[in-house]
Amino acid sequence: GSSDSAPSYQAILMSSSFGFDCIHPMHRRIGGFLFFIFFCVHRFIRCLGFFSLGLFFSRNFRSRFSFFKRLFSFSNRQFYNGAYLTFPSPVEEVDCIEYVDVPDGEYDSGTNVNEAEARAVVREILRLYSENKDKKCSVGVVAFGYHQSLRIEELLEEEYARDSLFAEWVKSSEEKLIVTDVANAQGYERENVFLSVTMTGDAGSHELAHILGENGWRYLNTAVTRAREHITVVSSITAEEIREKTLRSRGAATLADYLDYASGNRSEIADPVSIRRQKKAGVLNAIRKTLDEAGYMTHAMLGESDFRVDIAVSMVENRDRYILGILLDSENYSGIESPRDRDILMSSELLKRGWPVINVWCMEWWTNREAVKKRLLDAADYIKSRING
Repeated sequence: GSSDSAPSYQAILMSSSFGFDCIHPMHRRIGGFLFFIFFCVHRFIRCLGFFSLGLFFSRNFRSRFSFFKRLFSFSNRQFYNGAYLTFPSPVEEVDCIEYVDVPDGEYDSGTNVNEAEARAVVREILRLYSENKDKKCSVGVVAFGYHQSLRIEELLEEEYARDSLFAEWVKSSEEKLIVTDVANAQGYERENVFLSVTMTGDAGSHELAHILGENGWRYLNTAVTRAREHITVVSSITAEEIREKTLRSRGAATLADYLDYASGNRSEIADPVSIRRQKKAGVLNAIRKTLDEAGYMTHAMLGESDFRVDIAVSMVENRDRYILGILLDSENYSGIESPRDRDILMSSELLKRGWPVINVWCMEWWTNREAVKKRLLDAADYIKSRING
């Protein structure tokens, strides 16, 4: 080409700066061509955004728990050290974990069945049916014992024979109702899962020993992550009764903690991450004060994984819905290693969930505070005016 045109890729690859002068010309051309192919493929993959979509994602992202983060919060903290990212919803979540106590449950070590608890599980499924007769719901049951799962299946068959409409409702779902024991639950997911803990405080069995053993936490993790939308924990034993057994295994301790979590005795798991971040939250508190004085409600560090919305803004007259999310370049931001994850994925995932998002750089706050205040208040006022019509 002409002298003022851009150099071709061959010219660049063949330059002495690449150390090709001592190589045979034919080999040089082949090497240059292969390098060019590699370069094109590399750029193509980057353009498709595979790095942010998870192929080389620096952090794991549990997409099926995106809208019901509390379903996965226990496992994320207990078993994965917060390695999975979940994103909060701008709407106050309906509780997706329900706990049903069966005080009269008795575990029969001869049949390996807790009859009262099995019947309680079936009652809860029938309640779901009565509340959703016009809606297709996928349902799964996970029992801690194999014979308990068989008994629940028998009771459901009796209900199908008694009520043909219930049988039709179950069959109408695209995903068939499954009943399984915890050892075979891996690979199954349903919108609504009913967990039968099976055991009681005064009886045990070799069939349930694996749950209370050192590796019982693995079975528990499988069981409590089968639900996509809602889990109902049906139990005849309490967390304290498990602890009174003086079992020192990780399985027993984790089961007790989960029963506390599901029953609401501990609404949240200890969260040192949030506490540590809020100690460094000078800019965060100053922004919250600005919005509070303007008549808005604010919530700091909203979320349950390592990712948090630094400031969630709601209206006083509707505190159950957040109208604006504010992200700062604080520890919350710098703690996510990949720049692509920080700058693109975080905002896009929040937007997908209905969050209007504004980024505020701390340095911008210190150097041009009034302009940042105006931008935040203008955004909040605009969204409020649209909502109020």
